[in-house]
Amino acid sequence: MIKRIKNEFGKLFFKYLSKRNWVIVNYNFGEKKNALHLIKKIKKEIETHLSENEAIQLFTISKSVSKIKGDFVEVGVYAGGSAKILCHTKKDKQLHLFDTFEGLPEKTKEDYQGFKIHDFNCSLN
Repeated sequence: MIKRIKNEFGKLFFKYLSKRNWVIVNYNFGEKKNALHLIKKIKKEIETHLSENEAIQLFTISKSVSKIKGDFVEVGVYAGGSAKILCHTKKDKQLHLFDTFEGLPEKTKEDYQGFKIHDFNCSLN
C-alpha cells in the first residue's frame, strides 16, 4: 500500500514539475558529486550569478574542451566565480579574462530587457 502511494505521489510530483518545465537533477555520484562540492565551496568564497546547475554545466563543458588545443577566454568576468571554476578544469592552458568592470551598457531594443544599465559592475578590490 505504501509503495503504491509513493508511486502515485511520484507521478503527480513529476507531472507538476513537467508542467512548469522544471527538472530534478541528481549530481550525487562520481565526478559530478566532486564538481558540485567544489562549486558550492567557490560560491561561498566568490559571488557568482550561476546556479549550481549552470556551474556544473560550465565545469563539465570546460573540462571536456580542455583537451582541445588553445587557451580559455572569459568575456564578462564580474566577480570571478566562473573564472575560478575554469581554473579547476583548464589544465595547463592559459585563462584570459576580459571585463570593463562598469557593468552592462545602456540597452537597445534588441537587447534582453531583464537587466538594466550597470548591472554586474564590480570593482577590482
